[in-house]
Amino acid sequence: MRMVFKFKMSIDDYHHMLMCRTFGNSRIRRGLLFISWVVFTVLIICDLTHVLTLSRVVHVCALMVAVAVPAAFVTMEVNVSKYKDAYKEGFKAERQIIADEEGLTFCNRSTDESGSNPWTDVTRLEEMKNVFVIQLNRREAVILPKRGMGNDKKIEMFRDLAKQKIPNRFYPLKERVFR
Repeated sequence: MRMVFKFKMSIDDYHHMLMCRTFGNSRIRRGLLFISWVVFTVLIICDLTHVLTLSRVVHVCALMVAVAVPAAFVTMEVNVSKYKDAYKEGFKAERQIIADEEGLTFCNRSTDESGSNPWTDVTRLEEMKNVFVIQLNRREAVILPKRGMGNDKKIEMFRDLAKQKIPNRFYPLKERVFR
């Protein structure tokens, strides 16, 4: 079974992809990172105002976290802003993802770049409301928008293939039950 998905990377897709690459795919992980940043920033402020005294090691660690997290966020937002400008000027990043029994082939049809990854390279494949996030390693994620997959039957076929090939690394969309 071979499935070919062609789509144009929207600004939201690009932002989502960069968020996953920069801060991880998990909302819990991003939340914990944010809480850590707040705690370490407060510690630095308290140390600088002499409310408390941190050891040098804790001070340096807190300072690194307090600076690195916002720097990563600003860098991500600058890249999204550049992508928005290019998008408005007519650049439409055309993507193609081919899924088959062997693995996934990613093609950037705008730049003629491509690469193949066997299913064993996929460290995590998470289904979200509007996209599939294909994690190839801690720093590389590819977004497959459901709108680029055609119809619900193709989405279900892709879901079934992922369940078959990477059952322990595929995380389907969880229905939330509100009471």
